[in-house]
Amino acid sequence: MNDEIINLLFESANLLAVGMIVVFVFLSVLIGAVKLMSAFIQKFPEPSMLESSNKIMPASQDTNSVSPDVAAAISAAIHQYRQK
Repeated sequence: MNDEIINLLFESANLLAVGMIVVFVFLSVLIGAVKLMSAFIQKFPEPSMLESSNKIMPASQDTNSVSPDVAAAISAAIHQYRQK
C-alpha cells in the first residue's frame, strides 16, 4: 500500500514537471516569435504605413473637436437611453 502511494506521488511529480516544462518552452517560443515578427515589421514596413506617416494633417482640422454628425448621434443615443 505504501509503495503504491510513493509510486503515484513520483508519477504525479513527473507529470507536473513535464507539464511545466512544456508550458515554459511554448511561452518561450511564443515570445521569440513575437519579437521576431516585431523586428521584421520594423525592418520592412508596409507601403501604406509609410505613406500615412509622411502625410501632414491640414492646420484647419482641429484634432480635439468632434464632428457635428458624431455629436448629433451621441445626443440622440443619450436621449433614447433616457426615454427608456
